[in-house]
Amino acid sequence: MRADDENEGSFGGSLRDALGFAYRHSLVLVVISVCWVVSSLPVVTCGISTLGAYSAIRSLRSNKKVKFSEITATIRRHGVNASLLIYVPIIIGFATATYFLTYVRTDSFRYLAIAIAGTYLFIFLSLVVLTTFAVLSRDRSFVGSLSTGYTWVVGNPTHSTTLIFVYAGLLLLGAVSVIGLVIIVPALLFTLHEGVVRDGTLHSPSKA
Repeated sequence: MRADDENEGSFGGSLRDALGFAYRHSLVLVVISVCWVVSSLPVVTCGISTLGAYSAIRSLRSNKKVKFSEITATIRRHGVNASLLIYVPIIIGFATATYFLTYVRTDSFRYLAIAIAGTYLFIFLSLVVLTTFAVLSRDRSFVGSLSTGYTWVVGNPTHSTTLIFVYAGLLLLGAVSVIGLVIIVPALLFTLHEGVVRDGTLHSPSKA
């Protein structure tokens, strides 16, 4: 019980620390958010853009400033894998939306059930992918990062659920203002996730 309490405290402390970090570096994070949105517009670059955003945040934490050499090094090493990995939840999300629209047109419970299952799968895969990207930003191996991301999400259902609600709240707040959704929500979301990984609530995989 005591270990669980310490783990919960570490997780909560990670979120609070990430929020404090975001407040102190808000201007830089706004730039990161805008760059991520613009560079993700072609869609095919979404994976590289997301990995670059995580790397920028990681660099800012470690060096008190963004070192572009660290970002480019991470992208060169994992850019292709990141580009492919990001499409897994995107494809599932697209398929889920298709089934939901089919349910609206046909009123068939079968399509609704598939859409609900697809929603859960989309959320799960999104968490795994984001956690994997957070570990990749630490210059870890791709296979080790993917394994660690999956293990953490499966092994920490409470933390994963908390992150889902936190991110849903951020997206809801951002939806109120399109400008806010562009200039701060992406980087804040990535900062929170990177902070949880950085502060030890995630076991680090071995380096390649």
